[in-house]
Amino acid sequence: MPSNNSKCSLEFRDQTAEHVLKSGKSATSMAEDLGIDTNTVCRWVRDYRKKHGLPSHHEERRRRGPANQAFRKKDESEIFERNKDINLSEYMLRKIMKENGMYPESYKKFKPMGLKK
Repeated sequence: MPSNNSKCSLEFRDQTAEHVLKSGKSATSMAEDLGIDTNTVCRWVRDYRKKHGLPSHHEERRRRGPANQAFRKKDESEIFERNKDINLSEYMLRKIMKENGMYPESYKKFKPMGLKK
């Protein structure tokens, strides 16, 4: 908690901590920008979280842990499959264009990703 001999007002501390939390900017970079010790800004953020009933940084990271990693991996695999389908469609379209004489010279360097030939 703030001491009586602090150089920064409680309002300034709260605004700084709120900015760190809302902007996603790290407490370290915020401290460097303000010319304040990193540990001080980290403490302000920790106090702000407690004061407003927000989860700690550790609790927040735990929420984003393994369960969410599974969702991310699923999303990444879906995106990869969609990209593969798009590449296959584009490859087939270019093949049809080439067979019908509508294949520009600039397309000759095209090699679809994820397809073996």
